[in-house]
Amino acid sequence: NLCACPCFPFWFGGMSIEMWKVVGGGDSGGILVRAGRDLKSPALEERLAKDSEIQQLELLGDRLRYRLQSGTGPQEGWISARIS
Repeated sequence: NLCACPCFPFWFGGMSIEMWKVVGGGDSGGILVRAGRDLKSPALEERLAKDSEIQQLELLGDRLRYRLQSGTGPQEGWISARIS
């Protein structure tokens, strides 16, 4: 099951910017965002809302560090791009 899926890449200043759309969390008020990459790092109080668009800052396995571009939720944080 996906929490977020790649949306579209675009080029800006000679760099590829990867964008994602949040597709999970509709039943739970959004998806859980953590302060750090580790699954045991503190969870942020606010959740990332479904349909938000986020910019990929890092992708390590299924862990995605993002910056919010549109929608509701923390401006930056770590999410799981996929749940088991």
